[in-house]
Amino acid sequence: MCGIAGFYSWDHRRPTPEIIRGLWGFQETRGKDAAGAAFLSEGTCRIIKRKGPARTLIADLGDQRIETIAQSPWALFHARATTKGTQDQEENNHPVLWKNWAVVHNGHVSNDNVLFAHYGIPRFAEVDTSAIPLVLSRGQNYLDSLRHIGILAGGVSAAAWCGDYADYIAVWRMGHNDIHVYLHEGVAYWSSSPLVGRLFSSNR
Repeated sequence: MCGIAGFYSWDHRRPTPEIIRGLWGFQETRGKDAAGAAFLSEGTCRIIKRKGPARTLIADLGDQRIETIAQSPWALFHARATTKGTQDQEENNHPVLWKNWAVVHNGHVSNDNVLFAHYGIPRFAEVDTSAIPLVLSRGQNYLDSLRHIGILAGGVSAAAWCGDYADYIAVWRMGHNDIHVYLHEGVAYWSSSPLVGRLFSSNR
């Protein structure tokens, strides 16, 4: 199973680079095949992803790039355990970006082939996660987009951001895929791994 994580800030408060490294790095316990992040920089959604463990990517990014992520009002993080779609093809790794929706996902979407056939849209990635931005993009507005999540089948935990609705971020689960949610110094965090709770412990 993969690991997803992220944060969202309502105001000027931001996570520290230390929290970014821990939040993302702890996801590696759930998958080491690929890693990635989505965040906002200079008003544009930036995607960083590649095959290999999260901690290797984090180290290679260096302090300046981690600081850039920490200055974003939101971010999505992923550590992948490959199921459908090889990690050697970048489009299969997370975050998946399509139709202005950036998505990270843990679990399994079981009706992805059916959904692409139903809408008559060629697959843009083999990974089952690609069905999530597909259905979200069907909505006429933000709430309508979220209603379309209900047509996904399987066990899913996911987070998504859309450039058309830049002030919102959605985090949800279907089935039994855990999501741990924290509020720390005015910033909301979520994570597949409960180890992230150590970042916010007053005893650390």
